[in-house]
Amino acid sequence: MGALSLSVLRTTLHTLPRTLVVPQETDRIHAAVALVLRKRPGVPVELLLIKRAEHPRDPWSGHMALPGGRTASPEVERIRWVTLEALAAPDTLDEIRIDIRGEPRRFPGYRFGDDVVWGLTYRILTDFLDRLRSSPGDPPPAL
Repeated sequence: MGALSLSVLRTTLHTLPRTLVVPQETDRIHAAVALVLRKRPGVPVELLLIKRAEHPRDPWSGHMALPGGRTASPEVERIRWVTLEALAAPDTLDEIRIDIRGEPRRFPGYRFGDDVVWGLTYRILTDFLDRLRSSPGDPPPAL
């Protein structure tokens, strides 16, 4: 993926629909996440990910996720900035093995060293990259 300029990113994101979906279920816990991007001089555009704290009964613990949810949460072990180029690189795609209730399962995801991104975070990021590659009415930006 080539360098993605901040102006191309802003133009592409500006063309996307802005929709707020407010769930109507009152018997569920709702959460939200954010795609936090930054641009520093001499560094490609980066995306903020958090690493969830380890908990033996949580299959998502220790994995990378988008920031969000509760503001003061013991869930966050550390944060990690990942360039969009690294996110879109084919060698970061991986099949992630997760044990859920003692059963091994495999899911598509991203791997950055020992850090993995899978599940809903993977789906959100994949959709985000797809939208950057082909914005409605515009030619695809050079990723």
